[in-house]
Amino acid sequence: MLLHVDSLAVTYGGAVQALRGASVDVPAAGVVALLGNNGAGKTTLLRALSGTLPLHGGRVVVGTVSFDGRSSVGMSAATLVRAGISHVPEGRRVFPGMTVEDNLRAGGLAAPGPRQRAQARTRVLDLFPVLADRRRQPAGLLSGGEQQMLAIGRALMACPKLLLLDEPSLGLAPLMVQRVAQAIRDINASGTAIALVEQNAQMALSLAQKVVVLDVGQTVLTGLAAEVAAGGMLEELLLGRPVDPTTPKAAS
Repeated sequence: MLLHVDSLAVTYGGAVQALRGASVDVPAAGVVALLGNNGAGKTTLLRALSGTLPLHGGRVVVGTVSFDGRSSVGMSAATLVRAGISHVPEGRRVFPGMTVEDNLRAGGLAAPGPRQRAQARTRVLDLFPVLADRRRQPAGLLSGGEQQMLAIGRALMACPKLLLLDEPSLGLAPLMVQRVAQAIRDINASGTAIALVEQNAQMALSLAQKVVVLDVGQTVLTGLAAEVAAGGMLEELLLGRPVDPTTPKAAS
């Protein structure tokens, strides 16, 4: 298993408990959708996995995280990027005053070497040809969809084994949502594992092989995407109805 998270608990400021028992497995070259209503702890989980949690005042208090066979709890974000985890946060967070090319170069600083960096750049521009056309433009002048492509492309420049995506379709027009979804399929097809947080449940279920549902910081359901989609429980959760954590989990 590429990523194994067991009973993770996270607090902010030592007081607010955002996760209280989150567990998830991501296999090599797999896609796992992390679903749940607002406040379920999805973004916090990605921050814990990427080492960016301390930047937001959070810390892991209980639980284990194993990435590629070794514990990753307490590792810095820079160390985890070099280990093979890239994080595309909600809101894209490109460097607006820098050109598209310089944003990609910044992402490539964590690549294993010059050859891998060059290969990653070719991969990104093949995946998102519009970035080649815009490479000399400031990133802040791109459309929302183009900025999302750039954010994903910048993350891919580090040659990750695991890509963490937080709400990649948020705020995008339907046509751009389709393009981003296809890019996610292509990224996974090339062998990169993906943990996907996505408010568009239909899109997420179409991309993922497995689903993990979080509710108030706990994993309440795991299973195959097709089984979860057909089970009816997901619809109740996304409508804001409480989920009973004692409900048996779907077969994984």
